[in-house]
Amino acid sequence: MCKRVSYFLNQIFKTTILRIVTKNTILYYMHLTSNDFIFSKFRGIELIKKRYISKKSFKFILF
Repeated sequence: MCKRVSYFLNQIFKTTILRIVTKNTILYYMHLTSNDFIFSKFRGIELIKKRYISKKSFKFILF
């Protein structure tokens, strides 16, 4: 499941995912292009909105 989610995030953000963890239903992901910068779930939704992907698609990432 984790690999599948990593692949899904790669398709959305076009970057390499290092690690995905969930804490209190907030999703954090790290990627190499921003020097291991951590985005929160809400920032992720903002990025998805820019790419015209719905919030429902983002909820699929939470597991």
